[in-house]
Amino acid sequence: MTTINTTEDLLRVVRENEEFRAAMRRELLSDEVLELPKRLALYAEATNLRLDRIDSDLSVLKADVAELKADVAELKEMGQSHTNDIGFLKGFSLESKLYNRGTSYLATEFNVYDIATIRAAERDESSAAFNTQLRDAMESGVITMEEYNRVLRTDMIASGRRPGVPGTVYVAVEASYTVHRADMGKVMQTKAILDKVFPDAETLTALFYTNIQPFIENEAYEDNIYLIKVDPLE
Repeated sequence: MTTINTTEDLLRVVRENEEFRAAMRRELLSDEVLELPKRLALYAEATNLRLDRIDSDLSVLKADVAELKADVAELKEMGQSHTNDIGFLKGFSLESKLYNRGTSYLATEFNVYDIATIRAAERDESSAAFNTQLRDAMESGVITMEEYNRVLRTDMIASGRRPGVPGTVYVAVEASYTVHRADMGKVMQTKAILDKVFPDAETLTALFYTNIQPFIENEAYEDNIYLIKVDPLE
């Protein structure tokens, strides 16, 4: 039988005897404290389950966000495609009006009679002499191949006569739903080339358009470019 006389004796017994140590723990500690390890284990397990669910939810959320981004990108692409299609249709409608009624607009705007559309690089009655002289100018070095192609790419060239003006009058036309400086530059380039090829003729410039910003309009007037507003839907 173990005799306990001192505190050290008691501590030694507690250390050496598991059953005694458990009994002492039950006597000294409350039930709540004794339950702490078990509760902590349960809490840790529940926390791990919640974290697992959060991780799972985050994975689903990330997948949803990625899918949403893909959908938004697709919608943007579709929107841009529709915008491009609408822009193309507007431009096509305006150019169609230019070819169908352009000479009527030009005859009224410039007071030109005997007006005809020049078909660049073609040999019809209205275009043959023009194209022959244009080609000769390119082959003789009066204009470059690039300048020759600029004339061919011009949206419309018309020829005619004006009262009180001797010789032929040429009108270089570009059509754009919304006028930009580039459109002005194109028509001015064509005029400069025609002035070299046909020095005895008068060359005028015009822009067929639907929309224009005020500062572009002012610049066009300063460059003596005639602005002819057209509603492509009429």
